[in-house]
Amino acid sequence: MSFVLKDSISKGMDLANEPLHIECFPHFPPLAVQHTNPTNYQWIFDKQNETNKLVLQQQKFPDRYFNKILDDKEIICFRAP
Repeated sequence: MSFVLKDSISKGMDLANEPLHIECFPHFPPLAVQHTNPTNYQWIFDKQNETNKLVLQQQKFPDRYFNKILDDKEIICFRAP
């Protein structure tokens, strides 16, 4: 299966050949509705705040998780070790 980033369509970037990008997708929570586009900051913010699991991971591994303000939403981001 091949995924193409919207911003990269003109560049022809294929996520199957971009390991740094493809690593981001396992960190998205499962979708209840498969056609929902999770790539907006409000949705990510809402999903991250539905449970404290991510906050617990951030507390356990502070060097891997950091907060970033994106579109006025404080999003928890993951940094690979």
